[in-house]
Amino acid sequence: MDYMWRFGINHLFLELIMRTLLAAVLFFFTVFPLLAEEPKPTFNVLIVTGGHGYDQPNFYKMFDEMPGIRYDKAEVPKDMNVLAPGLEKNTIWC
Repeated sequence: MDYMWRFGINHLFLELIMRTLLAAVLFFFTVFPLLAEEPKPTFNVLIVTGGHGYDQPNFYKMFDEMPGIRYDKAEVPKDMNVLAPGLEKNTIWC
C-alpha cells in the first residue's frame, strides 16, 4: 500500500476506478447479450412428392427462399423407407 502514497494514488480514487471497472464489466455481460439478435428457429420439413408432374425448380425455390426452413425430399414410391415410424417427432407433415 505504500506505493499508492508514493505515486499520489488515494485509496478512494483506486476504489472508484475498481467500481467503475466492475460496473462496465457487468454492463457488458448483461446488456450486450440482450441486444443481440435472437436466432430464428429452424423447422425441419419433409417434402413428399409423387403421383403427378410439377415445376420442380420453382417448387423447391419456394422452400429455399423461406427463412428458417430446412427440408429433405422424398419421392413416393421410391423413397418409402424414409417414411418410418417415429419420424413425425422431428418433421412437420403437410
